[in-house]
Amino acid sequence: MMKKIIIYLLSLSALLALVSCGGSVKDVPDETAGSLSASGSGDISVTETDAPSTSAAADLPWRLSDDGTLTVYENVETELQLPALAPWYSKKEKIKNAVIKSGVTDIGERAFEGCTHLKSITVDEGNGSYLSEDGVLFDKEKNVLICFPAAKKIEYYAIPDGVISVAGSAFYSCRSVREVTIPDGVKSIGNSAFFGCDNLRAVSLPESVETVGDWAFLNCSALAGITIPDSVQYVGTGLADGTAFYGDGSNWDNGILYIGNHLISADRSASGELAVRPGTLTVAGMAFSGCSFVTGITIPDSTALIGGNTFTGCDLLTYIDVDGQNNNYSSADGVLFDKEKTTLLCFPSGKEAGSYTVPDGVTFIADKAFSFCSLGSVILPEGLKSVGDDSFYDCESLTGIIVPSGVTSIGARAFYSCVSLTSVTLPQSVGSIGEWAFSECAPELVISCPSGSFPEQYAKDNGIGYSPYPADRPTVLKDSRQL
Repeated sequence: MMKKIIIYLLSLSALLALVSCGGSVKDVPDETAGSLSASGSGDISVTETDAPSTSAAADLPWRLSDDGTLTVYENVETELQLPALAPWYSKKEKIKNAVIKSGVTDIGERAFEGCTHLKSITVDEGNGSYLSEDGVLFDKEKNVLICFPAAKKIEYYAIPDGVISVAGSAFYSCRSVREVTIPDGVKSIGNSAFFGCDNLRAVSLPESVETVGDWAFLNCSALAGITIPDSVQYVGTGLADGTAFYGDGSNWDNGILYIGNHLISADRSASGELAVRPGTLTVAGMAFSGCSFVTGITIPDSTALIGGNTFTGCDLLTYIDVDGQNNNYSSADGVLFDKEKTTLLCFPSGKEAGSYTVPDGVTFIADKAFSFCSLGSVILPEGLKSVGDDSFYDCESLTGIIVPSGVTSIGARAFYSCVSLTSVTLPQSVGSIGEWAFSECAPELVISCPSGSFPEQYAKDNGIGYSPYPADRPTVLKDSRQL
């Protein structure tokens, strides 16, 4: 159970994208400029300088004055956008205004996340990448609303015509805003776009919107009305969690929360068999995650997208049944596939079977497809190309696996914590094995692989026992227990 909680939290943190690089940010006193540097070990440091430097894009000269004005002179590299890595992050509560100079070409959409006292952002007129209007930050073409300052004192705001994207964290913790008008033409709402806007009362998305990101309205505690049109093709994880809408029991239908024709979440205490309502277009990521008492789920013909990690933690789930008229998904013997049955998406973790043969024609085992299953044996087909991340995570009864020739990659944590796994056969074709792919397996695990192959070197590098065999030996056997 602890392992299931851990992977649930890992999935959650990944969707939030709150990732650190193992380093630390050192404080820079006020009235000093700083530059950001990253070492190969992932350590982050801010170096004090007497004046802004423009010598390299890897440096980020900036200055925070006593009056709370942050001035940014150079770029934030794209890989250093996360707020925990912003050099002013430790000073975020002191920032009241921000000035972006003309040399800044890439500052990152989350650079001001957590700056809860920020009232205004000003961009130099000579800047070729950004502009500000009434203190709000946009890209130069005004197609993307990047940041609405969290402390801007305004209750009603109309996003300008021409904007096609509301960036991730754009309205993060804007507590004064009660109403935001989103114009027709906006196509995407980014991750955490309205996170923590606890005075926001209602949101109506126009028919032009196609994607709504993860946690888009998370913790908007006063948000009682949300309208999501049928034009939306992707609905993110947890977008309504912590809202008044989520807490209103009248919005739930047999233990499932819908917004329009989009399934947002299921009650974690739901049990037995659940049927997704006919007409449902999308199922949000992690919608059924943690529904440990649900035994079966039926998907209607209308559903065009099922989000990631949707069935993680459904311990008793024995089948997923898809209507035969569905154009995007299919099922066979309770196992979920894409329509063409080239991708195995989910083998229900409560499905009891000693062994399982993946059907011919499957080329990809999806992320988490077999995670937490009780299978002792899985036979993989010829033609398989890739095994996804966490695909066999914590399959405690799995004792052996033969990966057929033609597979080129094994995902991160693919066989993590398969504590009974003692034998793995990998072919010459495997050229990529993700982090911790065979960690926490049986101590006596042996990888059989061709001499001089990438899998052999992987086994050596990771202290795993290996048994080389001639490169021309076939690797597809009819019984996965044969070696």
